[in-house]
Amino acid sequence: IDLYATAGATMARAISRGVHAATPASGDLFPVWSSR
Repeated sequence: IDLYATAGATMARAISRGVHAATPASGDLFPVWSSR
């Protein structure tokens, strides 16, 4: 179970970094986190 907890934490951190590092592109339907 420790392996699954570590994998979950790693995936959550990777998704969070992607969300915060996203930049807006033309034609986006939704705003990115940094432009809030």
